[in-house]
This record gives sequence, structure tokens and C-alpha cells, in this order.
Amino acid sequence: MRQICFFFRVLLPALIWSGSLQFLAQSERAELLEVIDAQPSPAGRLALDEAITFTFNRRVDCAAAEKALTWQPVIRGRLHCDEYSLAFEPIERYQRDTEYTFSFTPPLQAKDGAPLL
Repeated sequence: MRQICFFFRVLLPALIWSGSLQFLAQSERAELLEVIDAQPSPAGRLALDEAITFTFNRRVDCAAAEKALTWQPVIRGRLHCDEYSLAFEPIERYQRDTEYTFSFTPPLQAKDGAPLL
């Protein structure tokens, strides 16, 4: 079972993230569901109460995407989905100097059945 993880580190006074995605030949990638973007950008900063948005290359079932997203350490938040993106909006502030890990755990699939990369 493959899992995609994004690591966010809260720094003073902002949050910086780095994500890792695997790269495949273009023909193989076209058949898979991918997280193609995460905001803030890798070079950007996130306020201690700002949302994190993940964008997909295919339409996803919002209920399944919300269920597949996990994060550690636990922080209360709301999820918003529009089939091509999923946003985590914190209800409380991120803690400073803390690393947060956001993961999509299979069996997340696109609406057309494409599996998560």
C-alpha cells in the first residue's frame, strides 16, 4: 500500500512545507490519480491559521478524499472539497516549531477509478 506524505514545519512566524511526489513516464502518469499541487507553494510561507490546499489531476469523490487525508500531530480543522481540490482549514492555530505531516492513504481513487499514485 502506497502513501503520499507532505511535511509541514511551523517556523517563527510561518509554516514552510515540502512534499515528495514520485515521477513516472508521462503515459503511466496519465492513468493515475495524483496530487499535482499543494498550496502554499514550497517556497511560500503559511500563517499559523492559514489553510493548506491539495489539488488533484482528476475528479475525486469528496467523501473518500476527506476520509483518506490524515495529519499528525492532531489539530482541529475543517475540510473543504470541490472534486479537484481538498483544503484543510485549521480551527485552532498551528503550534510554532512543530512539524505537521499530511498524508493521503489508499485506497483513494479518482471518480473514474484511477488509483492514487
